[in-house]
Amino acid sequence: RVHGTLLALACMAAASPSIAAGATLRDLQIEAVRAFLSASDAGGDEAWKLLVYDSYCRDILSPLMHVGDLRKLMVTLHLELHSARQPVHDAVAVYFIRPT
Repeated sequence: RVHGTLLALACMAAASPSIAAGATLRDLQIEAVRAFLSASDAGGDEAWKLLVYDSYCRDILSPLMHVGDLRKLMVTLHLELHSARQPVHDAVAVYFIRPT
């Protein structure tokens, strides 16, 4: 199941003009993750954001992104969906969860 999602991410990224012709599948997957994490910056305003994910999507992210990579994408806090967490006001939240 996770492999199908990774392939779908790669297909989305393959359409990106910033991808080099010799890009690997992993490169395409990383580019797709970067694209959806940067989508909240579309107005040109880069702001720190929260990333909330479920265990399924954690398994997708973990081989692709490390904490330092997330920081470069302005992700200040990353949390599991079903973990106990406090509300964070005035911050953009990006949810990466498996549709049910």
